[in-house]
Amino acid sequence: MVSLCSKLGIRTIAEGIETEQELKECKDMGFNLVQGYFVEKPQMDLAALKLNYDSLNKIKSARDKTDKYLILENLKSTEPIHIDDKI
Repeated sequence: MVSLCSKLGIRTIAEGIETEQELKECKDMGFNLVQGYFVEKPQMDLAALKLNYDSLNKIKSARDKTDKYLILENLKSTEPIHIDDKI
């Protein structure tokens, strides 16, 4: 699934990472992002959350251009099969 998402330009996130070994395995599998108690405990500081969301919006707008490029780059045209073609 991670490989398919990568080819389609879709970023992947692994949830529930609680140990260093799980983090290493996610990196080896090719996940783009991880979340869980090992990375950081949940925050309730609304000012910090707002700053994070602002930076995420900037990343998203830059990523959207990349996603479009990756999708177009991986599209392949195939010739249709005619009903009278021999198999």
